[in-house]
Amino acid sequence: VPLAVSFFAFSGLLRAELVTNTTLRVLAYNIKHGQGMDGKVDLERIARVIRAQKPDLVALQEVDKNCKRSGNQDIAARLGKLVGMEHRFGKAIPFQGGEYGNAVLSRFPIVKATTHPLPKSSEPRAALEVVVQHRGEPLSFVSLHLERNSDGARNAQSKALADLFGDRPHPVLLAGDFNAAPWSEPMKVLSDRGWTILKKNDGNDARTFHGEKKRADSSTAARMEIDFVVTKGLPKARITHGVIPETMASDHRPIYAEFDWMP
Repeated sequence: VPLAVSFFAFSGLLRAELVTNTTLRVLAYNIKHGQGMDGKVDLERIARVIRAQKPDLVALQEVDKNCKRSGNQDIAARLGKLVGMEHRFGKAIPFQGGEYGNAVLSRFPIVKATTHPLPKSSEPRAALEVVVQHRGEPLSFVSLHLERNSDGARNAQSKALADLFGDRPHPVLLAGDFNAAPWSEPMKVLSDRGWTILKKNDGNDARTFHGEKKRADSSTAARMEIDFVVTKGLPKARITHGVIPETMASDHRPIYAEFDWMP
């Protein structure tokens, strides 16, 4: 009996390891410092959205750390605790007595985290890169938020991303709020340099931003697609990608991408 128990326990561990090594699920979510369409800052609500997706990696944008408007909370640390994942925060600007920027949550141990400043615009922007081990090699996962008000600044920031991460000797995933349409110049800059902009292919509405205020016609009507997952150097996989129809927790809908290397 002990031998049988040991065999079945080992088999279960082996199956779990195979699943871990052959699939990857990522999430990107502009959380508007946890403030929902009802005006309430509710991190538990954000955490429920994240947990329901069971992601391996999460790229978060508009994250506060010890800022007055969000109750002086370290949002990345709080969300990490609520969803049971490692966290890293990357500062873009000082704000309201604290800091404001991007964050990453990870189910994998984080080997390294680096905040990369991007070309300045109306306010400083940055990209947070974390390196994890996946399928036996390093993987860079980058949370980013590009300029909203200037086409020129977005183009410069997109070129900077291509320069920063284009020569990594391992796979790279860029994920977040590009503030740009799929056909726009910032996205073309990346595709022209060999990056793959994932197509939302799950059959649902691809629009991700539904506005900062409730609309008269519908509080859930999305207006534009500006959030993306972009890859380079990733082995060919079966990919399912789309938008999660969450309309209250933030003014953006989260996006997911699932990569499957199963035979």
